[in-house]
Amino acid sequence: MIKAIAGYSVGELSSLYMAGCISFENMMKIVRVRADVMQHASNAHNTGMLTIQGIPKEKIQELCHELNSLQTDSKNHVNIAIEMYPMSTVIGGTVKILDGIVERGHPLLKEPSIKLSRLPVSGAFHTPYMESAQEGLNDILHKIEINTAPLENPDFKVYSNVTGKPFKSTDNIRDLLVKQICEPVKWTNIIQDVNLMFKEKKLDSILELGPGNNLQSILGKINRRAIRVTQSLDLNS
Repeated sequence: MIKAIAGYSVGELSSLYMAGCISFENMMKIVRVRADVMQHASNAHNTGMLTIQGIPKEKIQELCHELNSLQTDSKNHVNIAIEMYPMSTVIGGTVKILDGIVERGHPLLKEPSIKLSRLPVSGAFHTPYMESAQEGLNDILHKIEINTAPLENPDFKVYSNVTGKPFKSTDNIRDLLVKQICEPVKWTNIIQDVNLMFKEKKLDSILELGPGNNLQSILGKINRRAIRVTQSLDLNS
């Protein structure tokens, strides 16, 4: 029996489909519109994303605030985009600011153990740079039906990227999906909750759907024992 479903970024829509909250046809409609409006928002700014490993999220938040306070152009800023796992955070912002961070001019980034990695993406997703995409996404979401009945089961969890907690049947799922493209993905919270379910023996196996084994790798950084019960299934192979 499936006890919990979590989807990363656009994968959140897949999790809602698997849970029975939206139909496959409607999921694909949302995915198409979401991709179009987010790409359009990306084209308006020269932005990107950067992974920082080896620093607590709180320190990275302080770094973002400090760098933003130094900017004279309000359109030039950087924000946390994804809380991946403890000591690994993705930020998104203008290429100008990200270039400065990569040069390691800030004292916080001097330690050789800190790893910086640019992501091969064309925008600063899950940050305020996606605000112009929210209207189009909101429009399509209000044209499709969302079934919240599966969320009424207390023994079944479907996680929200925005809150890092399971959706509730009383949640406004449309609003949370719209917020998701502009707010940080709280993947750390989700993974920690999944790990807690595993430790409490509420889960006996974990299945990762999609290419690669990123979930397995992240779980392993929190609990090495979880790797033994995690199976990665590449649907493209």
